[in-house]
Parts: sequence; structure tokens; C-alpha cells
Amino acid sequence: MGQPKAMKIYHKNSQFLHNLIVYSLTSLSPAAEIYDEYAERSRASRRVLSALQEAKEMELEKNLVEESLHKVEEEKEEEEEEEEKYGDEDGEEDQPGLPAEELNKRVEEFIARINKQRWLEAKLLVHDDSSPEDMQF
Repeated sequence: MGQPKAMKIYHKNSQFLHNLIVYSLTSLSPAAEIYDEYAERSRASRRVLSALQEAKEMELEKNLVEESLHKVEEEKEEEEEEEEKYGDEDGEEDQPGLPAEELNKRVEEFIARINKQRWLEAKLLVHDDSSPEDMQF
């Protein structure tokens, strides 16, 4: 008769242990609650930090735009002062230009140089397709 009593005690203890494990797995432990609170605070602080960073970036961009506008205004004022001192630079009567013949000559020379450069590049491309031994300049 001693053995069935031991089996009953073992069965009751194992049932208790089983219930304890199920309860601990299904209920929230304090560690899980602490972690959830930590995770929520971490997310909130990241949102605050990103909002602060965005505000700083907007402030820096605003300052940069203001500085650029200020520099442009200063340069404009300097140009106006120089024009007042030295007169209008756009006036053709103050600065004699190149004679039309000289200007035409320079334009034709420039076009000739460009055409020669294009011809040499085309020749180089044609020779790149063939063997290097055939190239002669």
C-alpha cells in the first residue's frame, strides 16, 4: 500500500509544478513589464531626438540661406559702388572693342581648331577599332 500513496504525492507535486510553469509562462513577469516600459521610453526618446535634430537642421538651413542672401546683397552693393566710381562698364563708347575684321579672323581660327580636333578624335576612334600597328599620325 505504500507505493500508491507515493504515486499520489508525486502526481500532485507534478500537477502543481505543471500549473506553476503554465502560470509563469502566461502571465507577465516583472522583467517583461520593465522591458516593455524601457522599449516605450526608448522609442519616445528617439522621436524626441529626431524632432530636435530636424529642428536643428532646419535652423542651420535657414541660417545658410540668410547668409547667402546677405552675401548676394553685399556683392550687389559693391558692384553698384564700383559702377558709380568707374562708370557703366556696359557702355561701348568707354571701351573700344576689336575691329570686325580681327574678330572674324579669331572666330574662323577657333572654328578651324575645333574642326581639326574633331577630325583627329574621329581618326583616333577609327584606328582604335583596328590594330595599333596601323596607326600613323
